[in-house]
Amino acid sequence: MAATVERETDESRGGPSEPEILLEFTGRAGEFFRIWIVNLCLTILSLGIYSAWAKVRTRRYFYSSTLLDGSPFEYTADPKRILIGRMIVLGMALAYSLAGVFNEWLAVAVAILLFCATPWVVVRSLAFHRRNSRFGNLRFRFSGSYGEAAKVFIALPIAASLSLGMLLPWLQGRQQQFIVTNTCYGATRFGFSWRATSYYGIYLKASGVVLLIVLGLFALVPIVGLPSLGEDNQFSGPYGMIPLGIAAFLLILAGTNAVIRAGSTNLLYGNSSLGPNGFRAHLRSTELFGLYATSALAIVFSLGLAAPWVMVRLARYRVERIGVIARGDLDDFFQAAEEVHPLGAVAEEAAGALDFGFDFGL
Repeated sequence: MAATVERETDESRGGPSEPEILLEFTGRAGEFFRIWIVNLCLTILSLGIYSAWAKVRTRRYFYSSTLLDGSPFEYTADPKRILIGRMIVLGMALAYSLAGVFNEWLAVAVAILLFCATPWVVVRSLAFHRRNSRFGNLRFRFSGSYGEAAKVFIALPIAASLSLGMLLPWLQGRQQQFIVTNTCYGATRFGFSWRATSYYGIYLKASGVVLLIVLGLFALVPIVGLPSLGEDNQFSGPYGMIPLGIAAFLLILAGTNAVIRAGSTNLLYGNSSLGPNGFRAHLRSTELFGLYATSALAIVFSLGLAAPWVMVRLARYRVERIGVIARGDLDDFFQAAEEVHPLGAVAEEAAGALDFGFDFGL
């Protein structure tokens, strides 16, 4: 059974706490390695065609290894749909490349058309993944419109770029709101309540990480020294700052990614609700940074063979730090969600067969 812990909610801080059911992850690196190595070999032998089946096998393993209250999630996607989606993406890329060969203005026109297709790609990809994700007897669904997707993934990103990045934290919250509030479990729609200041706090913290690393780099300049450009236009002098600069860049990349990933994941779940139930995520940027660093070293020194261990390790960390705040009996909620679902079992499967959603790799 799932672990149940007592944690304080934001509303009851200092008062009585609510029970939080933590998710479990039962995957093992040894088990997944066998799946991973077979997927890799067959993908190479099939010149990439088998990658669609490899993706489904991988997702089914990780879904079935994720348990809520002792019950696993399921992934039911058809690999053929994924293959079709990838062929569409490949066709788009080829169209853009060929247009550039014939005429640069034609390439610009194709690029604009592809950019305008972003809402359709986003909505169909999200609908595909939601419909093929199931827990218990119910599937997830996505009901976002193309018009709203165009606003969130085209108009607002353009505005954010014109703001010199000042709107990027707010944009991330707005995009999370679009995805969460248009996702349903059965007939029950998820809720999302958020504040922009929380997202700005994440990016402010990430900026602090960059500043600390840069200051540390400059602090080492008197010790290591800088290479200089001599009269023959050749660099001379100490070269210690070059590897330090590369190390600083990698530290900035990993550090900011850990801060933003941990913070945004915590906000994503902490701001979400499903009926009377809430969610919490407890990722820590320092722990995530340590996982990234050791995982990268493991992959490098194992020549890539440690990739399955890394994937299982990261999945276990993320999954087991997500909890459901059950305000009532979960079984009663699941039963109620199923009873009010507008589609019966047969109609639900028919809707799935007629759903023209594809996986585009998003």
